[in-house]
Amino acid sequence: MGYKLSPLLWKKIRRGLSAGRVQSVTVRLIVEREKEIEKFVPIEYWEVETLLQKFLGGEMPDAPKFLAKLAKKNGQKLEIRNQTEADGIVADLQKAGYEIFNIEKKEVKRNPYPPFTTSMMQQAASNRLGWSSKKTMQVAQGLYEEGLITYHRTDSTNLAEEAVMGCRDYIGSNFGSEYLPEGPRFYKTKSRSAQEAHEAIRPTELEKKDFLAGDAKKLYDLIWNRFVACQMNPAIVESTVVTTQAVNENNIYLLETRGAIEKFNGWRVLYGQVEEIDEEGDKIERLPEVNIGDELKLLELKPMQKFTLPPPRFNEASLIKTLEELGIGRPSTYAPTISTIQERNYVEKQNKAFFPTPLGVAVNDFLMEYFADVLDFQFTAKMEDNLDAIAGGTLKRVPVLAEFYYPFIKKLEGVDRVAQRVAVQTEATGESCPKCQQGSVVIRVGRFGKFLSCSRFPECDWRAPFVQKVEGFKCPKCGGDVVYKKTKKGKGFYGCVNYPKCDFASWRKPAKQG
Repeated sequence: MGYKLSPLLWKKIRRGLSAGRVQSVTVRLIVEREKEIEKFVPIEYWEVETLLQKFLGGEMPDAPKFLAKLAKKNGQKLEIRNQTEADGIVADLQKAGYEIFNIEKKEVKRNPYPPFTTSMMQQAASNRLGWSSKKTMQVAQGLYEEGLITYHRTDSTNLAEEAVMGCRDYIGSNFGSEYLPEGPRFYKTKSRSAQEAHEAIRPTELEKKDFLAGDAKKLYDLIWNRFVACQMNPAIVESTVVTTQAVNENNIYLLETRGAIEKFNGWRVLYGQVEEIDEEGDKIERLPEVNIGDELKLLELKPMQKFTLPPPRFNEASLIKTLEELGIGRPSTYAPTISTIQERNYVEKQNKAFFPTPLGVAVNDFLMEYFADVLDFQFTAKMEDNLDAIAGGTLKRVPVLAEFYYPFIKKLEGVDRVAQRVAVQTEATGESCPKCQQGSVVIRVGRFGKFLSCSRFPECDWRAPFVQKVEGFKCPKCGGDVVYKKTKKGKGFYGCVNYPKCDFASWRKPAKQG
């Protein structure tokens, strides 16, 4: 598909572009997410949080304190839409009496995660180490060539029986019987397109490799911990929900506080202290000892204005996860696909999030207008399944390819005749062209990234490098401007404009000063 589509993009948009069954769908995901974010309208809502203290019959500054969040009013879930409603509720709560209404405790098992597939390893390295999928695969390749891990391109969670039994012996000897399940753990592969030609990624030996250092050690430890953890007992957490009742003359309010105590660390012993997180991503704290009927003193009321948030932009981990869930691509294709769409300047990565460029939007819109069926998620996934079936001998190659190829070529020829050349949207800077004085300076995206040029191009050929300054931040070493740059391999970073005299650099976008 890409072999035929790419020349069309050269003719209709710009030379040097490419399309592909996986890469074009990946760009579509990023572009459509950005359009969702642009259309998103935030909705105001309010939350009310209270600071309560156990009342012990007098002023006791050391009496236990805890936070409680307002949840219900007169038995109904409470939704506060504006400040007027929030102020009324706060006034109501200030006149209320508080007591512990209910305490609900239950034990929850936190099971270990399955051993790594390629996509799981890439996601974990992205989240924990901040690595790109390309870097993860490069480091994994080195570990594999040294014979330290099994094959690192796999979509299976299966493990060799010998490896599992060896792992169980290691756990029993080094951690004790309480960490060892009665029987071995087996994991079912969830990916709909899994081929399972290789077992999961694991260390080839359980004796730790002390000679490893740097990135190799970081990834090896990630793989080692995941493999050993997958054969250990679950962690056991006691989850507690304390419901506080606030009563005044007119209304009854219920407030909730969530807490958690780890009773047995299980597989988490490999990772140290692990925080319990609630549904909103907040840390769950340990609660003080309270009993039903305990009277409470209100210390503070805190109304908080909030707004609903747009869907988050994709990072490498969430993008790979989405592609896998849609059945698009293979373990070997995720890293090169993500690298390709950045090298083509279809997307940019800033603070680990993907943003589509004007070029990426133009290419995606062109393909969606004329080849929406080819960029359809279900079509791409079905094609993956058909190729697997051909490889497995259950489908014939020629009929499957002919069903797609001949209508595709016919459409390609028609689009070539009728489609107009696409103009890539430019970004105005508000400055006049220093050469012709008639046009304005605009930001364009070329083969090697962004650059400045005259809006009257090709009538005026003025152009200059694009320097993207970080507003509100100065270099901590010399006081110069900090600008966004790219390495020779295309990875973005922030550095001082006075380089090489000043060597300040950072992978993360510096925060505004003051």
